Amino acid sequence: LSEHAYAKAADIASFVLADGREISVLDDFYGKDAKGDFLREVRQRACDLFDVTLGPDYNEAHKNHFHVDVGGDHACR
Repeated sequence: LSEHAYAKAADIASFVLADGREISVLDDFYGKDAKGDFLREVRQRACDLFDVTLGPDYNEAHKNHFHVDVGGDHACR
């Protein structure tokens, strides 16, 4: 079972800002603009908060979301 089964993990596909704009991991992660910069910084900072942080540059299965968990293993990719 994955850490999701134990309520120790979450997947984050997008962020909705206070002004209603959406920033999508699938559409914006590799962008060379403010949205892409935001998502790459979020992923990097999440590594300090969670045991495991995986994103689109980890593998194809994570191309549309960030996976974060507190399951005890350690990875930041």
